[in-house]
Amino acid sequence: MQSDETLNLPNPQKKRILQFILKNMYERKIPKDLTCGMAMTMEIIGGKWKPCLILDIINGFNRPSELQRHNLKADRRVLNQQLKELEEHGIIYKVIYAELPLRVEYFLTDLGNSLVPLLKLMSKWGEQYNLAPHKIPVLNFSESAD
Repeated sequence: MQSDETLNLPNPQKKRILQFILKNMYERKIPKDLTCGMAMTMEIIGGKWKPCLILDIINGFNRPSELQRHNLKADRRVLNQQLKELEEHGIIYKVIYAELPLRVEYFLTDLGNSLVPLLKLMSKWGEQYNLAPHKIPVLNFSESAD
């Protein structure tokens, strides 16, 4: 049974405590097998907005508000979560400037830069497919370094 102190917490605080408990109680029934290269790649860049966020950062959209404006259909909370995951994987890093108002920017790490050719090829494939879904996209792998 809960103590009276817990019951008298303000609503936002109760919500945070419950989220923390639920997050830390969840345990995967089937552990992820990341021994396959594709599984590891998808663990890192898999996510609806992660490839878009990485490409946006490459193209100079470094601030959270810019990333939000560039991905209008994405919820801010989802973007923040995926940025956090990319940061945890060492793909991006966050710089918080000590000024008022507070300014935050994201940049690619060397590891993140190693994903650029892969993501550019994926983007090119998608663009070709969108133009002609009935044709097989042709990729020039030497162009991916551009």
